Amino acid sequence: MSNLFKAEHPFSNYWTHQGGLPEVIGVLPSREQADILVSKYFHAVDPVYPMIHRETFENDYNHFWVLTPTERTATDASLVALIFVMLAMGTQFVDLPSMEEKEQTAEFYVSASHQALRMFSYLGRPSMRSIQTMVLITYFLMNDNHASDAWAFAGILQRQAYALGLNRDPSTIQPNAHPLEMQQRRKVWQAVFIQDTFLSVIIKLPPTVTHNDVRIEDLLETEDSSFEHGATDTSFIRSMWALASVVQDQHEEMACDIRATLEAAHEAIASFFLFHTIFDGEAGVWFHFQHRAFSEASKPPESTMDSVYVQAKTDLIKMVGMMQMNSEHDIVARTRMGVLSSYL
Repeated sequence: MSNLFKAEHPFSNYWTHQGGLPEVIGVLPSREQADILVSKYFHAVDPVYPMIHRETFENDYNHFWVLTPTERTATDASLVALIFVMLAMGTQFVDLPSMEEKEQTAEFYVSASHQALRMFSYLGRPSMRSIQTMVLITYFLMNDNHASDAWAFAGILQRQAYALGLNRDPSTIQPNAHPLEMQQRRKVWQAVFIQDTFLSVIIKLPPTVTHNDVRIEDLLETEDSSFEHGATDTSFIRSMWALASVVQDQHEEMACDIRATLEAAHEAIASFFLFHTIFDGEAGVWFHFQHRAFSEASKPPESTMDSVYVQAKTDLIKMVGMMQMNSEHDIVARTRMGVLSSYL
């Protein structure tokens, strides 16, 4: 687990005490650049966390850009925070001259997002936007080799989700709310719930999100197609909730069937290899579960000539080779390559 932890503070401090929200807004890229990164976010990240209602967001986003510089300073700081973290996530999936520039740019945008959250006083006033922002910041930290920071930051996020009652089905606590608002609350809760599962699986710590009465059937029954992804991807939703249920119910004493785990890992990694062939770097968002599957199955069978073990070792060698191509400039790839190599 120590290989997944990075020591330095995750949010670099570029901000002055007096600068406030205007200082953060002042470092936004051009509208053209921002549009490219937001589009990349919806293309590459939204399928994993389909929690932002795109039409509503784009209305707010377009309105923000037509404001005068003075009017922008009075904007809801949580919207600014959400825009910046989406820019950061989009930056991770665009081509820049160097990996170092990509990392620095993305980390700068995340720092701006966090500073905007501070201007919003997010610790004392949770909102849907602030929670969406925190989900994406946590996801960024996971991808940026800051697993321990992601775990700690997600703890705040989860308590704020509880404070807003997102763990309760809105038909129970807000029966007169608009159906779109109900579904938005369910989508954000789904993101919090699934992300907690991601973190528990990756760093082998108990899940935190354990109390909810949101039904998967309600997530699947929506007829609103204006969520960019996830509303109709029933297989993905069901599989993620099934995984979450396993993690929630059995994290304390889960026996590991080595052979079955290796077979399941091979099926998963084969899908990942196919994704990587088609989408190249964008497939990286699906890497985490393959890494953990091999970790759980690292003890070889009695016979190292067992066909399943040989197959798993072949998969590992292929994955290490893929990581090696990016390891010179990507510390995350270098760390993962080292961990996986230890199983060979």
